[in-house]
Amino acid sequence: VQLLLRAESRESRDDHGGAREALEAATKLAPELAGAQLKLAQLDEANGEYAAAAERYRQVLKFVPNHVVAMNNLAYHLSVREHRYAEALELAKRAAALSPLNPLVIDTLAWIEHLSGDSASAAKRFAAMTISDDVTAEVLLHSAVVFAAVGDAKAAGTRLQQAVER
Repeated sequence: VQLLLRAESRESRDDHGGAREALEAATKLAPELAGAQLKLAQLDEANGEYAAAAERYRQVLKFVPNHVVAMNNLAYHLSVREHRYAEALELAKRAAALSPLNPLVIDTLAWIEHLSGDSASAAKRFAAMTISDDVTAEVLLHSAVVFAAVGDAKAAGTRLQQAVER
C-alpha cells in the first residue's frame, strides 16, 4: 500500500521514473496487484516497450481474467504488432462480451476482424456503434478505412470528416 501511494504521489508530481520505480517494487512484492501491473503496462506502451507491455497485460489477466482493459489492449497488441489474429480475436471477443458498448473495445474487435480479412463484420460493428463524444479520432479513422474496404464511400467519407473534426 505504501509503495502504491508513493507511486501515485510521484505520478501527480510528474515524476514518472519515481512512479515506475515504486510500481515495480510493489509488483515484485505482490505480482497480483492488477492495477499496478496495468499502470506499468501502459507506461511500457507509452515508451514503445510493447513486448514488456504485453507481458504485463498477461500478468493482469492471470489474476483478473475478465479485466476488459487488459484484454482489449493485449488483443490490439497481438493483432497490430505480432499479427497473431486468432489469439487477438478471441481476446477481443471476450472483451466485447463484457463491455459491448465501449467504443474502444468495439474498435479493437472490428479492427482485428478487418486486419484478418473480415471487413464485412467489422463494417457491421462500426455501423452499429454510437458516435459519442468519447469516440476518438483513431476509432473514427479505423471505421473510415473499414467502410472504404467494403465499398461504402459515403460512410467512409462521413467517418473521415468526423475524425478530422476531433
